[in-house]
Amino acid sequence: FASVDVHILRKQADADRQIPIQITLTPRKRNRYSLGLGYGTDTGPRATLVWENRRLNGLGHRFATQLEYSHVVETAQINYLVPLSNPSWQQLRYSLGGTRQVLGSGIAYSTTLGVNRNTVLGAWSENQYLNLEHDRSTLSTGTIITTLLVPGLTFNRTVSNNPVYPTHGYRASLDIRGSSHDLGSDVSFLQLHLSSKFIVSFNETTRLLLRGEIGATAVNNFDDLPLSQRFYTGGDQTVRGYKYNSIGPLDSSGNVIGGKDLLVGSMEVDHR
Repeated sequence: FASVDVHILRKQADADRQIPIQITLTPRKRNRYSLGLGYGTDTGPRATLVWENRRLNGLGHRFATQLEYSHVVETAQINYLVPLSNPSWQQLRYSLGGTRQVLGSGIAYSTTLGVNRNTVLGAWSENQYLNLEHDRSTLSTGTIITTLLVPGLTFNRTVSNNPVYPTHGYRASLDIRGSSHDLGSDVSFLQLHLSSKFIVSFNETTRLLLRGEIGATAVNNFDDLPLSQRFYTGGDQTVRGYKYNSIGPLDSSGNVIGGKDLLVGSMEVDHR
């Protein structure tokens, strides 16, 4: 709803001390459109276009499409969202999307068909997913083409005193994913990725920002792993002064090919 107004009609209370309540609901518009234009040191010029149908039917199903473009990432995605038994904090999402992204010295093209079950409980959110991914990774040494069935589980926790400019709080995310030849995937691997950010303030204008990432991959032959499943770093939210996703292990020719493991840490003082 766009608005919900609740009025207590005290003057109409009856002898049994029952007080009527009048609720006025104003529905949101069925369709929402948004266009975003911007510039970032990581992405350069960028644009985003979104269309969402908020009420496909009386069961609360929603449909959304999103297009994003920059010189390092291009995405197109279609989402179909279904509320579950507790729609305020639990939903099912079916998705189909394509992505082109620059990773190190290579380019990764991915097409993904997935289903996600998302649950939000206060500061916690949990996402169970199953993705069918077709990847084409282009490197200077050749092309890697893989098809993977990837189940995964993500946990997120966010605590802050302000959603726009927090002065105290933290965010932590843990993602566990993998694939197996036994499930029909071209590559068997198991991967863990943990990231966190802590904010502590000295006063109203000065903050201490602590960030960290840990990643690890178990895989028999790393060369078979598509670029989209490898680790990279660099950019304004990881290692400043380096281009986005430009840091990683090198091949014999000096090309950045991504890593099997990841360890990143940073400490910054932010003064307004």
